[in-house]
Amino acid sequence: MNNFSYLHDASFLRQLDNERLKTSYTKIIILNQEELPLETIQGRVSNGSLSINGSSSVRRTGSITFLAKEENNDLTNIDNLLALNKKIRILIGFDNNINTNYDKIIWFPLGVFVITQPNISHSNSGVTVNLSFKDKMCLLNGECGGTLPT
Repeated sequence: MNNFSYLHDASFLRQLDNERLKTSYTKIIILNQEELPLETIQGRVSNGSLSINGSSSVRRTGSITFLAKEENNDLTNIDNLLALNKKIRILIGFDNNINTNYDKIIWFPLGVFVITQPNISHSNSGVTVNLSFKDKMCLLNGECGGTLPT
């Protein structure tokens, strides 16, 4: 994984922020229970949001919609990987047209989240993935828990 050395380059980040046309990407790393990576899915973002609320027990919630291409990802098991209550690490990236010393896509880590609502549709252009997610606190306060019928 990337060492994110560009996060300490204020001049580069300012130039990247001032770019008028930005292409947004996402990298979703599916994690196991120990939060070790199982699979990575990457695609071009078409819509998304991240809300931060410091007064709520679940501080970060969001959703993202992106198109994952078959040739760039192993999507044979995507319906099983992106499931309810699955932990994921999310990174958002932008094209780097400024500094060739850094990668072609500049990634910004957003953190570890829990999927609360997955939606996956397959088409000729690829796989459209729509995820709603919350931070890991939702596992502790009962929002993502279930009930066992007696």
